[in-house]
Amino acid sequence: MGRPLLHHRDIRFDYYALLPHAAEPAILLLRAENGWSLPHFVPSEHHIAEVGHIRRWLRRQLGVDAVVLRYVYRRYDEAARRAHRVWATENLSPSWTPPPGARWVTDQELERIDLCVPEHLALLAGWFGEAASGEVPECRVPWARPGWIAEASAWIGARLEDHGLAAARPVEQLRSSQRSAILRVRTRSGSLYFKASPTACAHEPALTATLAEAHPRSLPEVLSVDTGRRWMLMRAFSGTPLHRISDLACWTQAARRLAEIQVAWTAGVDRLIALGCPDRRLHVMAPQIEPLLADTAAMLPEKTYGISLEQVARLRRLGPQLRRAADRLAECALPATLEPGDLWAGHIIVSDGEPLFLDWAEGSVSHPFFTLVQRLCDAQDRFPRLAGARGRLRDAYLEPWTAWQPLDRLVAAFEQAQPLAALHRALLAYHLILPQMEVKEEWAWAVPRYAELALEEARRLGAGRRE
Repeated sequence: MGRPLLHHRDIRFDYYALLPHAAEPAILLLRAENGWSLPHFVPSEHHIAEVGHIRRWLRRQLGVDAVVLRYVYRRYDEAARRAHRVWATENLSPSWTPPPGARWVTDQELERIDLCVPEHLALLAGWFGEAASGEVPECRVPWARPGWIAEASAWIGARLEDHGLAAARPVEQLRSSQRSAILRVRTRSGSLYFKASPTACAHEPALTATLAEAHPRSLPEVLSVDTGRRWMLMRAFSGTPLHRISDLACWTQAARRLAEIQVAWTAGVDRLIALGCPDRRLHVMAPQIEPLLADTAAMLPEKTYGISLEQVARLRRLGPQLRRAADRLAECALPATLEPGDLWAGHIIVSDGEPLFLDWAEGSVSHPFFTLVQRLCDAQDRFPRLAGARGRLRDAYLEPWTAWQPLDRLVAAFEQAQPLAALHRALLAYHLILPQMEVKEEWAWAVPRYAELALEEARRLGAGRRE
């Protein structure tokens, strides 16, 4: 089972840009061999959140400055190994004129146009309909709406002035998805990054700024935040992503440092909740497990990235075992603390020998042992021939917690917690993230993926007991 298609070098990707007129309800079409087409190219970058290369292609090939808003269509032909995406853009060049062989098309002309890709007709009609009505889904993120980039750029400019800085180049659009928008601005004193978070992660700017102030060696410097709009501006950082490092000592150092941060926040749970971190402590999470497992549709058994009905049945049979595991975890008497959520090795940068933790969008207050489930899997993949790599990483993480319990008891509790850790991630997606997404397919994979991981962890624990 895998996620929906994100990034594969052996697959051909066809990208199409839905480029509107800057002032009128019309869409650009280009003359092609067998009809008319939206502007089309074959990218080398495939990740669905990366959009800077789309903007650069439009500027280079057509001479137009446009912002990528969102994808409006995607399809994958597994047999042909071919992916198809259409991206809606905002035209920022009001005086731009189309090149030879191109034309603006209105909705009244659509039916008379011979499109190279007939399936584009329906999505163009949908775009015109939305443009005419002015109505957009409530869940659509602000950065997928026209005008947002100008608003964000003005805020960035004002914050630069506050800090005595000036932009050396225009603001660059790097990433855009329903999970975040990331911009970059270059100054003579170095680059800065701007991040906007969705409603489901409204606490991220305030949390990141608070953590950066408390742990300046472990997070990038945050210059400014706007909590109402869920924006933050931070200094750029240099270093190497942890997943590109094959030295286990760097991994164990990152694990230990993360635990030290969490230990420091065991006394700050009330402050974390006041910052907006969701309360995912055991007494909140445990009653939600069986309702999640009862929702067959959420497990996507009909999708290639879902899990089978047989796996769903096995999960449900685990219900009593998971309840007992939650009870035993509570008996370990470790305090709740900050749980970073989506902490995988790509979100940790080793800079000057120190780990920097970048992404706190899914940070919550929960059990500390719900943290390392992804990183442990990464370590197993990274060090397949290094005996005991997983245990060494785990024990480095557990060492700061020996103030509460001896290591052997912590190890037992940690291992028992891993199926629950996977379900913790599934429940975050199910309850907090997916309900606020316009296109749920972009992240619906998370529920079955982490449910499957819970099964794998339960199977591993069972094998260990038999041994």
